[in-house]
Amino acid sequence: MRPFRVVICDHQKLFVQSICKNLEEIPGLEVIGEVACGHDIIELLNKTTIDMIVIDVDSLQHLQTVRKIKTTYPKVKILILLVDKSEDFLRQAIFAGADGYMFKQKAYSDLITAIEKIRQGGKYFCTIISEKMAEIICNEMIGKFTRKSLSDKEIKVLTLRCESKSITEIAELLSRSPSTIRNHLETLKKKLKFKTQADLIKYAIKQGYIR
Repeated sequence: MRPFRVVICDHQKLFVQSICKNLEEIPGLEVIGEVACGHDIIELLNKTTIDMIVIDVDSLQHLQTVRKIKTTYPKVKILILLVDKSEDFLRQAIFAGADGYMFKQKAYSDLITAIEKIRQGGKYFCTIISEKMAEIICNEMIGKFTRKSLSDKEIKVLTLRCESKSITEIAELLSRSPSTIRNHLETLKKKLKFKTQADLIKYAIKQGYIR
């Protein structure tokens, strides 16, 4: 049986050398290439058979490379090493369609486990990323539940307030008295358990009432 062929894509030579040493411990695995950028991976894929790519991803361009590989070579496994810990970047990385995700600093301790799981047909998410994904899902579920609990009138008042309309302007637009609008805003703060109108505005932007 031929060895499981792996390519490492990372511009940090010392890091690559270090993890390659660790990969020598895996029976039946062979690191056949060490490249610095996604363009080099594409060229290598066109020339030889690769079973897995371990790629450092710290930009949207790298994510585009992952998507391109998965579209053109769907059988090639990809393990992403993330540097950016932001929620937005993590979401985009997940949508890239790789087979495994871990933060780069965990590569020294968890890389062999990740590769073995993916090699056997599974998906791998390091503990930190799993926790972040669970937090994102929980927040979205809570947000959807809360959003449904607001009346159309409350949503309209909140949206107009986020558009920098004054209480008087909102009252005129909705044919209500200023005191009624103030009551709506106070009710919203209590319902959503916020202390200030700034919190309301942040919530409205996050929920998509205003962009």
